[in-house]
This record gives sequence, structure tokens and C-alpha cells, in this order.
Amino acid sequence: MLIHSCYIEDGAGQRYQVIDEDGCSLDHYILRTPKYDPDRLTATVDAFMMKFPDRSSVDFQCAIQVCSKLDQNCTAITMNLARYWLTQQFF
Repeated sequence: MLIHSCYIEDGAGQRYQVIDEDGCSLDHYILRTPKYDPDRLTATVDAFMMKFPDRSSVDFQCAIQVCSKLDQNCTAITMNLARYWLTQQFF
């Protein structure tokens, strides 16, 4: 499973990307890179509260990619993310 391409939207057309196409955070202060539990097929992330100045609500939108563990190409989904975890320093 890979969570990727996440956006925060204001409901009036304004979008801000917070997770890129590889599943890596683009803004650690708003939304960090998700943590995965392969045994339970879950992903979690802590998020700081934020909103657009002129809006009372915020929408989150993400793409979720899943594949079979029996598929050899499935591991390629999380390989880029593993490299990201090894090279990042978090605040």
C-alpha cells in the first residue's frame, strides 16, 4: 500500500500539495510522511491543524495504491519510500 498525491483543498479551488507522487511529505510542518504497518496493512500520520485564512473548513484528498504481496512488482511501490526514510532528518 502507498499513500501518495495528497492535497489540502479549501473547497473553492485552491489546492496545496502536502504528499508527493512517491508518498513523501512536501511540508513536514503540516503533514509528515505516512508510517506503514505491513502486517496490518495500515498507514498513519500525525497532522498539525491548519486552515485557509478565509475558509472555515479544509478538505484532505489522497490517492491510495494497493497491490498483492504475491506480486513481485509490489515491493517496488515502497522501495522509493524506504530510500526516503533512510535519507531524511525530521524536525
